[in-house]
Amino acid sequence: MKSKLMAFAGVLCITSLIVSGANAEGFSAGASIGSSKGEFSESIEGFDLDFDGSDVGFKVFGKYMFNDNWGLEVGYVDFGTLSDKFLGFDIDVDLSGFDVFLIGSVPVSESVDLFGKAGMADLEAEISSPGFGSDSADETDLAVGIGAKFHTSDTFSILAEWEWFDVEDTDAVWILSLGIEVGFN
Repeated sequence: MKSKLMAFAGVLCITSLIVSGANAEGFSAGASIGSSKGEFSESIEGFDLDFDGSDVGFKVFGKYMFNDNWGLEVGYVDFGTLSDKFLGFDIDVDLSGFDVFLIGSVPVSESVDLFGKAGMADLEAEISSPGFGSDSADETDLAVGIGAKFHTSDTFSILAEWEWFDVEDTDAVWILSLGIEVGFN
C-alpha cells in the first residue's frame, strides 16, 4: 500500500508542476513546525500501558489550489520522537510519513482563509525501548485537519493548523503547527 500511495503522491506532484506552468497562481509550497503528540492505552498481560508522548514536529508540503475553494496538498510530516516511560523503561516512537489531502477553503476576508482538509497518510513508526528491544510498523491511515491562512502579500502567507491522524491502536496522534506558504505566480 505504501508504494501505491507514494506513486500516487508522485503523480500528483508532477501533475501539479505541469499544470502550474499554465496557471502558476495555484501552486504553492510551504513548511510548518509545531507540537506533536501521540497517546494510547493498552493492557498487555495484566499491565496497563498508558503512553503519552510529545515532541516538536515539522512538515513540508506542496499545494495546488484549483480555485479559491478547492485544492490538493501533498506533504511529508515528521512527528519527532514521542517518548514516555513504562515500568521504568523509556519508550521512544519515531513517527513520520507522507500525506495527501483534499482541501476545502473559505475566504473570510481579503487576508484570511479558513480551511479544512481530509486525506490519507502513509506513516512509519520506529518503536524502541532499551528494556524491550525495537520494532517498526507501516500503515496507511485517515487524516483530517483544520486551520487558518493569513495572507501577508500576494505570494506569502502564514498558516496555523491542527492535523489529526487515525493511527491504528492509538487514542490520538496529532500535530499543531505554525508555518509559512509561498505561492508561485
